[in-house]
Amino acid sequence: MKKEDYKRLNDYLNDTFIYLSEHDGFFIQNMQSIFILNNILYGKLKDIDLEHKFHENNLTFEDVFELARNEIEKINSNYLKEFDKLINSGLLGLFKQEENINIKEVDYYEKLSEVENNEEETRNTSICFYTEDGYFIDLARTYNYDDVLSLIHEFIHSTNSSKNMGEYRYILTEFFSIYFEILSKKDLLENGINTSELDIFDRIKSTGMISKKIVKYDLAFMAYNLFGNVKEDSYEDLEKYHIVSSTKEDFEDTCINLLKYFDYQKIVYNNENKEFNLYNYRKHISRMFSSGYRYLYGTLFACHLLENGNKDKIVWLNDHINDEEIKNMDLTDVLKIIGIDLIDENIDAKLVDSAQNYYENLSKYSVKEEKEKSLTYNV
Repeated sequence: MKKEDYKRLNDYLNDTFIYLSEHDGFFIQNMQSIFILNNILYGKLKDIDLEHKFHENNLTFEDVFELARNEIEKINSNYLKEFDKLINSGLLGLFKQEENINIKEVDYYEKLSEVENNEEETRNTSICFYTEDGYFIDLARTYNYDDVLSLIHEFIHSTNSSKNMGEYRYILTEFFSIYFEILSKKDLLENGINTSELDIFDRIKSTGMISKKIVKYDLAFMAYNLFGNVKEDSYEDLEKYHIVSSTKEDFEDTCINLLKYFDYQKIVYNNENKEFNLYNYRKHISRMFSSGYRYLYGTLFACHLLENGNKDKIVWLNDHINDEEIKNMDLTDVLKIIGIDLIDENIDAKLVDSAQNYYENLSKYSVKEEKEKSLTYNV
């Protein structure tokens, strides 16, 4: 890269860090530990066998609702009232993947976080967001058991939402949804559903893609965060202070990839906006970075607690995450409530080992050859 390229990259990073410092201070303050954990996980995920043949089945809308309702009752029967209200009120939409849907955010939610999964206004994934009428879930149907798990995942977001959401809800909302999603998946599999009618590795694949994205920008982010403007020899500072081992080539590749991303996002922003707004521009180019780590933590915490946790404690924290008492606690103490000890010097290895165990347990359900489609489902 030339000097002018580094200058342009640093301008982008300056705008990104200004936005993230205001809206996601946790990420800025903890990115080094996040990136180290992610690199351990990526080393485990990048070469695993995710082959699994799956297809659609004949689940009706009513089947999806009923199966999800059964699982939600097992999670916490007190949630059924809100779930039934959601279904009966029309605040659950069934989105066809080929349609384009524009999402608008509400002001009070904007301050703390983005609407879940709103990387693209034109989308093909399930989403939950706020409207003037309340919490709305729009379900992107895959026409198999993944619909059930998606509905549970998005519904759990609504159970820990409020107009007074704290920072910990923002950080942990994906964990709650992923935990109850994979807990329900475990239950469905153990109850004998046709495994070829479920993408059993869906969460692992999603986490792997996020992990790979983080690997592509982590060196540049760490260098900028710790030492200021990124330069050709910034990788030497990362080595000198024993932060991370990097070659000149790896570091330059990271910078090139990140610069390409920023250049593209700038073009997209300019094409979509007739007038330039600095805040909206910074938000636009920063949107990839503050969501990834929440899914990373969410998956790792969920896998660990699926093995070692207490469901009732997780339900309790989900219900109380916006309480003033919880908001005033340190995050490490909040996580200790559910059995996650971030101070444990071996916590990274324990979390990644749990994810590995989760993958191995799922692998026994994988289908390498296409099975006949069932005419009925069995739960």
